[in-house]
Amino acid sequence: MMAAAVKVVTTDGPAGRAGLTVTAACSVCQEPPRLLVCVNVTASAHPFLQQNGRLTLNILATDQQDVAMAFGGKVAQEKRFDLGEWTEDDLGQPSLQGACARFTCSVHETMQSGTHTIFICNVHVASGDKDKLPLIYFDRNMMPLAKVA
Repeated sequence: MMAAAVKVVTTDGPAGRAGLTVTAACSVCQEPPRLLVCVNVTASAHPFLQQNGRLTLNILATDQQDVAMAFGGKVAQEKRFDLGEWTEDDLGQPSLQGACARFTCSVHETMQSGTHTIFICNVHVASGDKDKLPLIYFDRNMMPLAKVA
């Protein structure tokens, strides 16, 4: 079992607006700044991500579990952005206000691995709130990360 920060990947562009909750995302390299996101090919947001070629990786704060659940499939794709406060970032991507961190990216390359597409992305803008604590997924549950004194 591995603990991971809960993230919502969002995209907007010619294919339309979509998003999903993921835990499989991480840094690839610092120069150039890149990250990767793994998305199941059957996910409703998958074709949007492939066609738009841009995304924002939003690392959720402890008070955003409702957003995580909605983007995790509890709410239809077209209604997911009704939860949370969304703005448009520098690349025109939906950016979740109040998130711990946000990474605005363009897709550099993709590769298939089993049931998933690995999106390797160039990070154009990174922003965050160091006072926010991330929402963590562990043992099939979402929970806050405790602040250590």
